[in-house]
Amino acid sequence: MIFILIRLRGSPVRELLRIAWPLALSGFVTVFVAGNDTVLLGLVNADAIAAAAAPIGMYLVVTVFLTAFSIPAQILAARHQGAGDSVEAARSAARTGTLAVCLAVPISLMLIAAGPWLVSLITADNVDTELAGWYVRILAAGVPLFALTAMVRGFAVGIGRSRIVLLISSSIAAVDIGTSILLLALGAGALGIAAGTTIGVATGAGIALAWLRRTGRGDTPVPHLREILSRPTYAHREAWTIGWPEGLMGAFSMGSLLVVTVLIAPSGPLALATVRALDVMVTFAWVVVFSAGSAGTTLLAQRIGAGDVDGLRQVVRRTLTLAGAFAVTCAVVMPLVSPALLRVAIDDARVAENAAPYVWIAWAQVLWMACTVTTNAIVRAHGDTKTPLKASLIGEYAVFLPLGWLLCRVNDLAITGVFIAHHVYWATFLAIGANYAVRHLRRTTASTASPAEETGPHSGDTTPPGNNMGAGTG
Repeated sequence: MIFILIRLRGSPVRELLRIAWPLALSGFVTVFVAGNDTVLLGLVNADAIAAAAAPIGMYLVVTVFLTAFSIPAQILAARHQGAGDSVEAARSAARTGTLAVCLAVPISLMLIAAGPWLVSLITADNVDTELAGWYVRILAAGVPLFALTAMVRGFAVGIGRSRIVLLISSSIAAVDIGTSILLLALGAGALGIAAGTTIGVATGAGIALAWLRRTGRGDTPVPHLREILSRPTYAHREAWTIGWPEGLMGAFSMGSLLVVTVLIAPSGPLALATVRALDVMVTFAWVVVFSAGSAGTTLLAQRIGAGDVDGLRQVVRRTLTLAGAFAVTCAVVMPLVSPALLRVAIDDARVAENAAPYVWIAWAQVLWMACTVTTNAIVRAHGDTKTPLKASLIGEYAVFLPLGWLLCRVNDLAITGVFIAHHVYWATFLAIGANYAVRHLRRTTASTASPAEETGPHSGDTTPPGNNMGAGTG
């Protein structure tokens, strides 16, 4: 992998790495914090873990849905930035923020008002519903601030300032964990952990707004709070068209964990623990590969905005090369060390022993991931977020679930069946994404070449080619 990066020096790889590495570290922080609440709740008692399970699950679905609105902010800002229109880049991000906040406020109010009833419905009153009700209310209070922060993150990545994303994530994590531990020490119990989460989100929003204000004092236009808090109009339609498929895909993806549990649970707790442990390990590789794809999305959208077809193709190749080099490294090296890592991370030695035969097939998934993040970057840069949604739904519910049922429940292949189904899922996702990615690239090339062919260099047409690029694809 190092040899490949040396050979690609001076290419878009440097730009990709500059944007990707803060996103990767931010992703690691997010994965770490995601499991933090359960650990801290365990310091209270098992009843607290049970009571918080439904509120945390509801909160995750909402925040994953709202996080999706960072995508239109990123794509639209990058496109306008590439076209040299920084003012419109900021305005498009502000419009995305308006949509995110307008969705987040009623969701927050609904959870505050009806959250306890929803928890009671989900848990059938088998937990402390009063504790769970207050837990979901406290978490819901931070939802609008979370939406605002998501927009700022997307805008920052879109204009190539991804380091602020790492700063925001790290600050949220530090305040969340620190406040939760402090409130636990003061006797706040489980509700102190919920308060720590919301205070952490508020801290992230404060840092995001401070960054916007500081950046706006320079030569870079930024979204203004008054624009974000304005009423949605028809001008917000483009951001909505890009954002809603991403939101649905994020919400539906939360069901994938449940699908795996349904398939493998009859094989016993050891099999379920083994699959979960291997999935968590692969998740860390996914964070890095996804970050490369996100950086690729920004650069591709900038090339589209600038009308740079050659640059567009080069970024596609380099994104695939960078993600692929990392994926090959993981697929070759990580199976050799995974059993040892599992023995260190998990007290029950049976999990590492049981996982040993499956590490190669588990880590081979990263090869598919490298290809799919590249195709996703292409279609997203063109404003097409419906294709990833389509690929995800077909792959998860029309392929993975029935195939996994056949392999695990009918043929008793258990862990092997789950990972075979995973590979077929990724292959399906890639086939759908690659088909649309090729279409978009061809259409973009044609839309850029046709004005020159029709009018010629002396026709008096001074419209920059970037203004026509990708027309009708989003």
